[in-house]
Amino acid sequence: MAEHDEGNHRAASYAEALDAQGSALRQLRAERGLKSYSEIDKRALALTGGRERLPKATLHAAFKGHYLGLDRLMLLVRVLMSWDEYGEGRTVVPHRAGVLTPWRSAWSHLATLRPGPRSARPGGSAEGAPVPPRHCRPSAEGAPVPARLSQPNGMCIYVSYAGPDRVWAEWVAWQLQQAGHQVLIDVWDWHAGDDFIEAMKRGLAQADALVALFSHSYFDQDRWTGTEIEAALAQGKRLIPLAIEHVPHDRIPENLTKRLRKDLWGLDEATAAAAVLEAVGGTKRPHTPPTFPGAPLDGGETSGTAVS
Repeated sequence: MAEHDEGNHRAASYAEALDAQGSALRQLRAERGLKSYSEIDKRALALTGGRERLPKATLHAAFKGHYLGLDRLMLLVRVLMSWDEYGEGRTVVPHRAGVLTPWRSAWSHLATLRPGPRSARPGGSAEGAPVPPRHCRPSAEGAPVPARLSQPNGMCIYVSYAGPDRVWAEWVAWQLQQAGHQVLIDVWDWHAGDDFIEAMKRGLAQADALVALFSHSYFDQDRWTGTEIEAALAQGKRLIPLAIEHVPHDRIPENLTKRLRKDLWGLDEATAAAAVLEAVGGTKRPHTPPTFPGAPLDGGETSGTAVS
């Protein structure tokens, strides 16, 4: 991937390829002044004329070795390469520069290794067991729509997110799918040439709930996310807001400010995954009695007010 080891090694598995990509990105960042996430995000905005961001969640996932789409990966690499080894600005690398070829080649190899999304089975299924296709029956117009799950506790969930938050969206979708829910997310289920409005209508008609990934980008005026939420609420669908960034109160539309949401930002991966499933699962009543708050103090004495 990096100039130092191009062509020396080809990952044999998807996990190995992800690790290699994450390692190469961390090395490139270290070689270009070890810029902060905030500096990288600002440089991405400047490089794209304000059209694209590289928010903290995306950068954290990228450097940790999670999957990135090719366009997002190339943007990150070009941003990092826009600094020299001393952290000073330099001429931006053109899209088709030869120095980017190893990165594209490695990503293409990673893409060939990437497994397709798989549904978790109740009770757990063996790794590699055959999985039924997500699209099970056609709609009235002949276009495929996801079928509801047969298991009683599984829901059909539509994932709504802003483009810059795709890494988060796929991660959330995977957690839900592994927990036994049916998931509809555009990057997995829609294809080039599909009519977005029609695909959205079919998806929401089939869905039990809409998971909305709240972020700064989610509430940009020029995005379709507002349309998705409005359509879901109009159809009486359950709305499950998950905050992947701290979003100021005044950035959230008035009709959504009073809705409870679950924060994922700032959590480690295991805690965030549990938070996603808890949010979708609804209220959780305890199965054991809560601890009595008036337990005796050390020594067996009890706390109270003396009466004379």
